[in-house]
Amino acid sequence: MQTEGLINKHTKDSALEKINDITLNQSFMGRILGYGDLAIITGSDMGTNVLKRLAKPVEFKKTLLEQKSKLSDGDDLGPRKATATAVESDEEDPLKKISQLDELRKSGAISEVEYQQAKAKLLAKL
Repeated sequence: MQTEGLINKHTKDSALEKINDITLNQSFMGRILGYGDLAIITGSDMGTNVLKRLAKPVEFKKTLLEQKSKLSDGDDLGPRKATATAVESDEEDPLKKISQLDELRKSGAISEVEYQQAKAKLLAKL
């Protein structure tokens, strides 16, 4: 997520799975002082997000690529899937389970997609 502006805010964000490539540009002084420009190239309609004069850009790029790798491997979904699975496997009323799933979705523990999939399974049981 990239936010600009003090009075009028302009925010650009891209989903992690939409990131295609990252380009880092560092001047000689930027390398010495630890800053650089990072261009995040996405597959979304926004195209490229440019982060100018970013502190520790190499570490940022490395962390971003690691998180993207975890996302594609499914590692980062572990706790959320475990939480959703615990609710799904509970032997309660399906409507109560849907309510619990909705609370998880609102708290950010599961995504909208995970909520809709689990909800569809529960409604099929009715």
